[in-house]
Amino acid sequence: GGHVGFVGGVGKAGNLMVLGGNQRDAVNILPFGLDRNPQYRWPALTPLPKTKLPLLASNGAVSTNEA
Repeated sequence: GGHVGFVGGVGKAGNLMVLGGNQRDAVNILPFGLDRNPQYRWPALTPLPKTKLPLLASNGAVSTNEA
């Protein structure tokens, strides 16, 4: 259970920048704190990328409600 989104990068504060379709009743990219215990899935036959996640602009205010 929980929120499903796509990690697109990280913010300056180290938060995950997540693209989601139900964040503040809109499709957007918002920062999510690592304290929310994220879980990741990656296709079994696809190699992991060798580059780091890009740094995305953020005001640092993490999402607390995905309704």
